[in-house]
Amino acid sequence: MSAVSVKGQFIGHGVPRRPEILRFIKGQGRYLDDIDLPHMLHAVVLRSSHAHARILGIDATRARQMPGVVAIITPTEVGDKLRPIPVRLNPYNTLDPYLQMPLATDRVRYVGEPIALVVAATQALAEDARDQIEVDFEPLPVMTNAESDKVECALFDKAPDNVSARITSRFGDIDAVLASADEVVDFDFRTGRDSAVPLETRGLLARFDEGADRLEVWGAAKVVHFNRTVLAGMLDLPESKIRLVEPDVGGGFGARGEFYPEDFLVPFAALYTHRPVKWVEDRMEHLLAINHSRQQSYHMTLGVQRDGTLLGIKIDLVNDMGGYLRTHGIIVPEMSAGFFPGPYRWKAYACTARAVMTNKTPTGTYRCPGRFECNAARERILDVAAARLGMDPAELRRKNLIPPDAMPYSVGTHALGEDVVYDSGDYPAALAEVLRLSNYEALRSAPRTDSRHIRGVGLGCFTEKTGKGPFGGARVLVDSSGTVEVRTGASNLGQGLETSLAQIVGDVLGVDPRVIVVRHGDTDLIPFGVGSFASRATVMAGNAAYQAAEVIRDRAVGIAANAWGVAADQVRFENGAALASDGRSLMLHAIAQQSGPAHSGDPEATLDVTRYFKCDHMVYSHGAVVAEVELDRLLGKVKPLQIWVVYDVGTVINPEIVAAQVEGGAAQAVGGAFLEEFIYDDEGQLLTGSFMDFLLPTADVVPTMHHEDLKRSPSPLNPLGVKGTGEAGVAGTGAALANAVADALGRGFGDHVNQLPMTPQRVWTWAGLDGATPRGAGAADARTPLRAAVAEDMK
Repeated sequence: MSAVSVKGQFIGHGVPRRPEILRFIKGQGRYLDDIDLPHMLHAVVLRSSHAHARILGIDATRARQMPGVVAIITPTEVGDKLRPIPVRLNPYNTLDPYLQMPLATDRVRYVGEPIALVVAATQALAEDARDQIEVDFEPLPVMTNAESDKVECALFDKAPDNVSARITSRFGDIDAVLASADEVVDFDFRTGRDSAVPLETRGLLARFDEGADRLEVWGAAKVVHFNRTVLAGMLDLPESKIRLVEPDVGGGFGARGEFYPEDFLVPFAALYTHRPVKWVEDRMEHLLAINHSRQQSYHMTLGVQRDGTLLGIKIDLVNDMGGYLRTHGIIVPEMSAGFFPGPYRWKAYACTARAVMTNKTPTGTYRCPGRFECNAARERILDVAAARLGMDPAELRRKNLIPPDAMPYSVGTHALGEDVVYDSGDYPAALAEVLRLSNYEALRSAPRTDSRHIRGVGLGCFTEKTGKGPFGGARVLVDSSGTVEVRTGASNLGQGLETSLAQIVGDVLGVDPRVIVVRHGDTDLIPFGVGSFASRATVMAGNAAYQAAEVIRDRAVGIAANAWGVAADQVRFENGAALASDGRSLMLHAIAQQSGPAHSGDPEATLDVTRYFKCDHMVYSHGAVVAEVELDRLLGKVKPLQIWVVYDVGTVINPEIVAAQVEGGAAQAVGGAFLEEFIYDDEGQLLTGSFMDFLLPTADVVPTMHHEDLKRSPSPLNPLGVKGTGEAGVAGTGAALANAVADALGRGFGDHVNQLPMTPQRVWTWAGLDGATPRGAGAADARTPLRAAVAEDMK
């Protein structure tokens, strides 16, 4: 398939986001907690207060006797249906011992692990009853440091060293390449524990319809078909007897919609009580229990020639997995290892990643999982290498970027079940454009300091995997009124799915996208679906809708030609109508009225088509980021001033949606770079479990953003030429911000910037204000502007 960028009547244009966005603006969204059913009960979860302990007994006697309490569900009530929650992506059998049960049985492994479910007439009654349950714990030693050589305790018998998996990714002879290097750079880098914080917390409502003999669950998101399969298996029900429905969703970002313990417990409670049961978590519960992510440490050794040619890099990577492996298994460290080489050419590469179990909340994915982390680590060591060589960071990157004529480019690594092969891209052009857009040379040469502030400029380049397969489905149908409906197995988490699919189908049929009905997130709509994650919805569901609409158009032409008694090649279709060469026309609704078995013996003479688009290889967006920051010399506080992002995401369906995705991703990167971090004490207690301590970027923190679509590299792997957009804004921004802070700190002290988030306390330390010793290039005579200014004030 050749690379063709599709642009038509609606594709590539900023079509308004239809009723999809209007209902939210008008306050007419219907979220999970807006749904109530007759005779509905409320559930709350009893969670462990210990990070690691044996459960010697559970006494719920007093709770069961309280008025309004309907059920206390413990492992005893669940019985033989208490089974491990399976891995969704790359489910290696070796991971089975580390999977989580919906309820803890004999042992808890993190604070917040579910122990029991309390079901009562109101939420307040359920909470009061929960407080009356007594759990007899025997505390065990706690493991919180994944990097520690000392194993305080083994969380699982299978892994006495707490390493659940070791992942190796390599090509070339790394030892020989490093030995031949003119300069060898060692550098450590860490990313802090973080997670998604959508506006809407998780929630579920389940009802067993005894008349229909069917279980209905509202509140599923992201991967509703997978979750139905898992729930059916755990409850020993046929999938046909379970319906999962996704209401409006207040954000996902990778963490919402996975199969959590509550996704089993709430439907089980509905079956157990024969009543509808609703559970909605509060914000503190969300921060404690939802998948965490990001916590990694890198020890890197890079070899480079004096002229700046990158030779190879060797990495020891540790990923803190938390107390169990959840539905993502070990894909986050696997992606970090597989995608670390980025947009550069290397002669050799070796990464060993360890997935280490600790007594913390289990981990999963958060927007750009594994790549936000590895991109930041890689781009930091490139800046350190450039400083050692006395090169401009942009020149070092320019010299080593993969050229467009090398596409498709096989990196030599493996991730998510396939070889990493970049399908298309002009990486040097993205770098050149972001340097031009930001006026990089002027920023670098401008005065950097005043009496209190120092400015810094940083750079980062990235590639971003998107469009993960194996398939996506869409059903397009036209009813007798001419209304076009699109049904899909993809989910809408706020990314503009409805608008994008409507534009694609509207472009093929010549129908205004604003009147096309798009339905999604319901297992009854389409038999198979993979969902929305990994920036895949437009690539997979979009191409499926495109192909189905093409069949609808061709069938409409055939039906009209048959009605007129002319050959199909004498009919064309445009603007929602079939047009004959002699001037006759039939609108789409009239054609629909002449379709179907009542009018033809041809079973395919209908305007109802389902197509599944299949692609065995991911497609890769790419881009480059420049960031400018200002550092307060007295407080160690960093203020991001401007961010420039140049990206190439192939064919753009709706530029306004793409721009919003890039800006939103960059804003989340600001949070990860400066503010957000889950911190635990030595006993495994979460210290930053509310918005008092877990800080999010607000309007006064997020800087001015500039972005541009390069529009050079449509994918050759799908008919539309599209690539995913959802993570392009976050992928390289954390890296650019870290390099900007290092640039502000100056020679020697800039090498200290080795961790995200860059809190004021850390910046203060890196700046040498606590007496820290400079290191790296120019360390011997280093005196940062920050340190010099403070020394001047102290005279």
